[in-house]
Amino acid sequence: MIKTIIFDFNGTLLDDVKMNCEIFNLLARDYHASQITMEEYKEVFDFPVIDTYRKWGFDVDNGNFESIATSFHNYYNAMVYERCEIFENARALLKELKGKYNLVCLSASKAETLLAQLKHYDIYSYFDEVLGMSDKYAHGKASLAKKWMEESGKVEEETIYIGDTCHDQLVAKAIGVKMLSITWGHNSRNKLSTKDAIIIDDIMEVKKYL
Repeated sequence: MIKTIIFDFNGTLLDDVKMNCEIFNLLARDYHASQITMEEYKEVFDFPVIDTYRKWGFDVDNGNFESIATSFHNYYNAMVYERCEIFENARALLKELKGKYNLVCLSASKAETLLAQLKHYDIYSYFDEVLGMSDKYAHGKASLAKKWMEESGKVEEETIYIGDTCHDQLVAKAIGVKMLSITWGHNSRNKLSTKDAIIIDDIMEVKKYL
């Protein structure tokens, strides 16, 4: 029986993929890399994020990535609240599940940024726990998730993870829980369709696995 549901935030709950692709192209202009299409972005996006930029021709060595990361967050913070919303069905699902399951939000975003966004979009109250990173460089969530699983005493068989990237699949594997990969986020269906992957096109499909 599932008791705990872990939700990724960006691309799973927050519809920010189009904006992120646009910011990627602004950075490509600023840092002399090639422009990218949405289809290409959803194939190349990965964690740690530095690898995404490296694959696309950005010079991320010798301290350059810190400048790129700062520029990204400056663009992102200036645009996100005007451009992005929570997926309608994601909000509806959280409302339906609240009080029936232990709901956790896990993100590669800096913790204070994540909290601010959850509160702005009025979904903070749905979550029993919120887990964010200590810095802005989006290295990955596996160590954070492992530490939380160990300290919380959650049972792997009673926990399910909802995310939109291949990195989410790796995190779920690292903590030994079932993963549902949603296709409306930062990675394509093609990229998500690895062996044994459970693919969903709408977050309401989560209910079939509870």
